[in-house]
Amino acid sequence: MNIKLIDLRETDFNVVKAIYDHYILNSTATFHTDLISLEELKSVILVAHPKYKSYLIEYEGKTCGYCYISQYKKRQAYDRTAEITIYLKPEYSGKGIGKTTLDKLENIAQKQRYMCINWNYFGG
Repeated sequence: MNIKLIDLRETDFNVVKAIYDHYILNSTATFHTDLISLEELKSVILVAHPKYKSYLIEYEGKTCGYCYISQYKKRQAYDRTAEITIYLKPEYSGKGIGKTTLDKLENIAQKQRYMCINWNYFGG
């Protein structure tokens, strides 16, 4: 499967927000019940962080979602634990993209020596 993870940039947040907004408005996948601001989204999804990575997901040359590795909890004992989150545009669900993306992110997390990984996948 031709999936690429492309480092997320500040200029990509409008795409990320549009995908996340879909899940706020049409599902219970997120705990947000109202749309959030770009600033709030940027406080959760980090760009160019040395430890916590964020990506656009590209499938067959088109952006189909986003994903990121984030801090699990803000306590020292959890420094070796990460959380993986994947959101896909609805039209890309059921194609195996989420599974392939998860495999790629788990490999990245292993290289960063995380001992425990929790994951969230939204995309069907």
